[in-house]
Parts: sequence; structure tokens; C-alpha cells
Amino acid sequence: MNILLVVVIFITLPFIMKLIHPKKPEQRIQVDPELLKETTVQVDETPSNQLSPNDKLDRSRGIVLLGGLFGLFYLGNHFITNGFTLDLNTVNFMFLTAALLLYGNVRELGNGLMKASSSIGQFALQYPFYAFGNYLNLQLKLLRRL
Repeated sequence: MNILLVVVIFITLPFIMKLIHPKKPEQRIQVDPELLKETTVQVDETPSNQLSPNDKLDRSRGIVLLGGLFGLFYLGNHFITNGFTLDLNTVNFMFLTAALLLYGNVRELGNGLMKASSSIGQFALQYPFYAFGNYLNLQLKLLRRL
């Protein structure tokens, strides 16, 4: 059934796109090529003895490693207690944990996220934390009922 839907879409989509394409050339809009150029991330090369405490924390591997290890601990506990059940929040948390473990520090994580998804990067980073907070809130409510 799924393959049939894919075939129908591939066959009908070009005709639909032809119908919605503007007929008159003056109605067509072209994207400025400057907007399509890849952005570069500037790296701050300030020596570590001249950094503020906040900048030292931003460049520290310990914070992302600690967050990633906590994520692994939580995911392990989740799968041990609930079996291998996946929902949207668990999958998002798995990706967040992987990102925390794979990036070198908080600044690199933020830059990588902004480069990959410049318009929604900060929301994509914050969403798993909100979902995890809602999950903990739900668990606390359930415990209070017992």
C-alpha cells in the first residue's frame, strides 16, 4: 500500500507543479544567489588565560560530557524499566544525548545547531528539555497519587 502511494505521488506531482507554476515570467521570483552561499562560523582564538569564567565554561568539554552521560543513564534506565518503547520524546532525547556526546563543547554544539538549522536551531535545542521536564512533572503527579 505504501509503495502505491509513493508511485502515485511521483506520477502526479510533476503535473501539479506544472499547474501551480506562474505562467507569466514577471510573476516568477528568483532567489538571490547571495542568500544561498554557505555561512562560515568564526572561531574565537583567545588564549585560555584571558578568558572569563563564562567563556571557560562554554569551551569546557565537561559540561556536554556530563549532560551526555546523564542522558545515557536516563535512557538506559528508561529502556530497562519500560522495555524498548519509543515515543517522540524518547527519540528526541536520544538525538540530544548523541549531540551532547559528539560535540566538543557547548559553543561548538550551539554553532553546529545554528549552522544545521539556522531558523529554528534554538527551539530544536530547547524542545527536548521541555519535553523531559513535562515527563518528569507527569511522573511526579503519578507518584503523588500513590
